[in-house]
Amino acid sequence: MVFEKGKTVYESIVNEYKRYIECGVYKFEDKLPSVRKIASDLGVNPNTVVKAYVTLEEMGYIKTFEKKGAYVVYNGSSKEKLLDDCKKKVKKMKESGITYDELLEVVKGEYL
Repeated sequence: MVFEKGKTVYESIVNEYKRYIECGVYKFEDKLPSVRKIASDLGVNPNTVVKAYVTLEEMGYIKTFEKKGAYVVYNGSSKEKLLDDCKKKVKKMKESGITYDELLEVVKGEYL
């Protein structure tokens, strides 16, 4: 693994495992390597890997189970991922001047 220039170590780990999952290296329900294994392989503190796994879980890519490990829950269109993408797009719309009422009309039009 190559650490990305301008990124923290944990961000590089997040981005790398995100790519692995999105490209199918790790598939839905696959178990990821242990925190200790990754930390040892990369020569980093295990807390750094834990932070990366927490971030991946918050992003909807993995789910961690105490004493069992981390498993891939991303399947290409998980609800969590879609909602996260939606939030990012809504933020961009707000920043570009689209009003709440305008956005609500679009959403109503799609759901009704």
